[in-house]
Amino acid sequence: MGFQKSILPERYGGLPNRSVTGMCVVLEEIARGDVGLAVSLGCTAWCARPAVLANNEAVLRKLGAVFCGDELRRGCFAMTEPDRGCDIENPALHGKLISTRATLDGDEWVLNGSKRFPSNAGISAYYCVVCTTDPNLGDEGIALIYVPHPSEGLSFGKFENKAGMQADRNCDIYLDNVRVPKENRAAGRGEDARLLHVNLTIGRIASGAMAVGSAQGAFETVLGYTKNRI
Repeated sequence: MGFQKSILPERYGGLPNRSVTGMCVVLEEIARGDVGLAVSLGCTAWCARPAVLANNEAVLRKLGAVFCGDELRRGCFAMTEPDRGCDIENPALHGKLISTRATLDGDEWVLNGSKRFPSNAGISAYYCVVCTTDPNLGDEGIALIYVPHPSEGLSFGKFENKAGMQADRNCDIYLDNVRVPKENRAAGRGEDARLLHVNLTIGRIASGAMAVGSAQGAFETVLGYTKNRI
């Protein structure tokens, strides 16, 4: 239906800008039928949003070439780590618990680390990886770096067999000396931390919308069952 095109500006092949509220209305309605599908699509937008907010033309051109075609493609915002969990999402910790490292080598970033079960892991065309150039720098060290699939050194664990939300696929991500161009960083020192915090805030709003849609779908199913069964 073209949902993925709505995540990018028109000049890169996307659709007219939609507000966060407008996007949430769409996600709520999709979640009314399948919240796993809504999460998968919403996290594709989550992946692209830092580059959109930073107006990073180099990254947006690459994302436009992938996401603005007719084939459905997914994106992944790779944040959670095996031994850190959701602590990475806590702004009060200032990124000091991020263990995935990004080292600048000439004109390339070299990424090493792992991520635990992010949405769309193993099936995405692009991964926005939350990492740090130096955990001692706090927010100044946080970096959001885009990694295309396939990339040498990028690999995955087994898919989790979940009780629900099957449309949202989850597995471990491993980064072993993954190299990407320097331009693939969303913004820069200090600014990437701000973009991470904005992305988390938008994610909370979208999660609320999808929860409402899922609850509505469940209510309608139960109401239909109780009214019509014999």
